[in-house]
Amino acid sequence: MTKIHKEEKMKKVLFCLIAFMTLSMTAQARSGFFMGSVSLTDFKDVDVIHLRPCRTRMNHPVSQIKLKVKKIPAEIDRLNVTFYNGSRQEIYVRDHFKPFSSSRWIDLRGNRRCIKKIVVVGDADTYRRTGFRKQAKVLFYGR
Repeated sequence: MTKIHKEEKMKKVLFCLIAFMTLSMTAQARSGFFMGSVSLTDFKDVDVIHLRPCRTRMNHPVSQIKLKVKKIPAEIDRLNVTFYNGSRQEIYVRDHFKPFSSSRWIDLRGNRRCIKKIVVVGDADTYRRTGFRKQAKVLFYGR
């Protein structure tokens, strides 16, 4: 392989990499960024997601949050959201989520702010499921 051929190949690879990164950043802006997850047991459970300081890779100012449930169904009663500016918001979800389903984007009151922690109150809906102590994993996203 000649030096010119290697340079052309390298330019193509670099172009593809830049295009992929641009597309993934655009998709991430629409779908939001991952904030954290909790695992809920089959009894009423309270779990907390502690987020890193504002403007880091895992925490940006948000005006909406969304939750997604993996493999095991879950019942989410409420969310207590605490922001870095000291304000709080209680969100009554009161909904059952099937496996691999998600909520709508939930609007937060006020301007875009960084979230300090999310307290999740709910439980795994494991009635008549095989296996003992199954846990529902709930993922949280913000935008």
